[in-house]
Amino acid sequence: MRPERIAVYLLGATLLLAPAGASGQAIPLELELGYRFVDVDGNRDMYRSQINDREGILLRSLTFSTGTISGSSLVDSLRVDAFDLGAGPAGRFRLEAGRTGLYRLRLDYRRMEFFSALPAFANPLLDRGIIPGQHTYDRTRHLLDAEVEILPNGVLSPIVGYSLNRYEGPARTTYTVGGDEFRLSSDLEDTEQEARVGFAFRAGGFSGRVVQGWRQFRETEHLALAPGEGSGNNLPPVLGTPVSLTDFERDSRVKTNVPVTTAFVVGRFAGRVKVSAGYVRANSDTQGSETQDLTGNLVSFQISRFFQGLSEPISSRARNEQWSGHGRVELEIADGLDVSAGYAQRHRELDGFALISSLFLDTLTFSGQDPRNLERLIEANTALERTEKIFDASFDARSLGPVALRVGYEQTDQDVRVTPDPEEIVVPGGQGGDFDRRIRSWNASANFTKSGLTLGADYRRDRADDAIVRIDFIDRDRYRVRAAWSFADRIRLSANGEQVDVSNDRPGVGFDGRIRQYGGDLEGMPVKPLTLRFSASRFEATSTIPIRQPQDFSVITSRHHEDGTWLEGGASLTFPRFRLEGAVGRLENEGTFPFTIDRARARAEFDWNSHLTSVVDWNGDQYSESEQQNGNLGGYDANRYGVFLRVRL
Repeated sequence: MRPERIAVYLLGATLLLAPAGASGQAIPLELELGYRFVDVDGNRDMYRSQINDREGILLRSLTFSTGTISGSSLVDSLRVDAFDLGAGPAGRFRLEAGRTGLYRLRLDYRRMEFFSALPAFANPLLDRGIIPGQHTYDRTRHLLDAEVEILPNGVLSPIVGYSLNRYEGPARTTYTVGGDEFRLSSDLEDTEQEARVGFAFRAGGFSGRVVQGWRQFRETEHLALAPGEGSGNNLPPVLGTPVSLTDFERDSRVKTNVPVTTAFVVGRFAGRVKVSAGYVRANSDTQGSETQDLTGNLVSFQISRFFQGLSEPISSRARNEQWSGHGRVELEIADGLDVSAGYAQRHRELDGFALISSLFLDTLTFSGQDPRNLERLIEANTALERTEKIFDASFDARSLGPVALRVGYEQTDQDVRVTPDPEEIVVPGGQGGDFDRRIRSWNASANFTKSGLTLGADYRRDRADDAIVRIDFIDRDRYRVRAAWSFADRIRLSANGEQVDVSNDRPGVGFDGRIRQYGGDLEGMPVKPLTLRFSASRFEATSTIPIRQPQDFSVITSRHHEDGTWLEGGASLTFPRFRLEGAVGRLENEGTFPFTIDRARARAEFDWNSHLTSVVDWNGDQYSESEQQNGNLGGYDANRYGVFLRVRL
């Protein structure tokens, strides 16, 4: 049974059974149900990549709770919440049921759609006006989690649970072989399941939980040459040979089994001391296999030959053992005066083995001699061991009149050992060894609140003595400021700002970046039924780092810059039985990927009585890209209209 059908059946079952279980009692219920219309003019793929609201029936919200049911031997409390089920890209259903002192059931289901088909991403044919790019996907994730606790709130409460995580759907990608790049179609199915048992305990001032889980992951993916893509992306011949593919098939399978142990405990002493500790351990064993067969007219400079086919089986195995533990002590010295300290340690060991056998079929040297098959064998072993030790301490003073202060310190020690296989090294130089890194962090914050005025500031300083990978920082500083003021429920004004500076000036790295964002909101009520709102914000991000080009390993500087501004204004009118609100906004981004989004929305509600409300809404989105960049191939104008009915019982 598919996960989304489970959610529908459970929703129907709870709606039918709840009134019977309530023995005639009224059930507080509120739902908003209706139909959404969608009209898109322009690039529908870009609309789906960004918004993806569909036309159809939509359960926007549902909430009902029975409170305490009398006269039922099975269920005496029930609560159901649902959001955006139906024609929505992300929906959720949650159920809680139980009987006092006997059991408590929690069930949570979520569905999320993922779609991406961008015109300018991974698109070597953009200058020919061919869209979208060659890397696209249309996939769906289902998450289902259920847990039953027996004898809840008792000294010892057994726990049984089950989780399901499924990710599936088609995609398009590219593969480089034989001197050209070809577009492939992909069909993927990932399924992760976990069964778990354990218990919760409560004794005196202590409580906690110990759970043992068994996790299983299975992945299958089939890739094939996309229809009409046999000529590849590069039309000119290579060494006089027109490169092409006539057939491509790849099947891969991954199997992982992971036992997972989780435990935590919380205790209190004398009302002013709180201690907590936790431990998680997982030990996974992963096996992978892949078979790949292709035929065509192809060229390989690695073996200095032409060839007509390639058969490549791959087998691999990886072991990943990881555990983490933490402990914390919190002491309340006096009312509003706290001190806390904690220690955590994380450890991970990963080692893997892969055997790759490449059989080149019907090869010829570049001079047309020596026709034969040629086999290459690669056997690689790679290992990684990583340990992190983290200590932190903080001091909080929350009741110094209108002032609240907080200071803290954190130290992270990282020990990493990397053992790469020589077969995997494509750039000369040491890429393995033992690495040690220490990060010291200081943070401080202050807040002032009085007479409707709130002021606040935060600062965090991170310093590392070394870098393990190129994007690790050496220096990082973060600043935050905020202010808010309100007057007689008529005016509310707020402003905030944040800046993060990060750098690694070590020779051969030269990484530097800055993120800055700031903005403000203003809300006022000039007359009682009318409320006006205005907000503005700005976002700036820049980064530079040297990178190697994959085609020839030459070094160039990668520069990324974004500069965005968001402006929005809105108004609302509120009467006893009628409400009307609307807003317009614009997001304009300049830099590496310039674009503009204009948005408008309106919503009207009318109460027919205390139980029934009609809702009509409209959302308009207009997206446009720079004409100089790609001719606005991704632009669209989308309108969504909704007619809904809200019921309250």
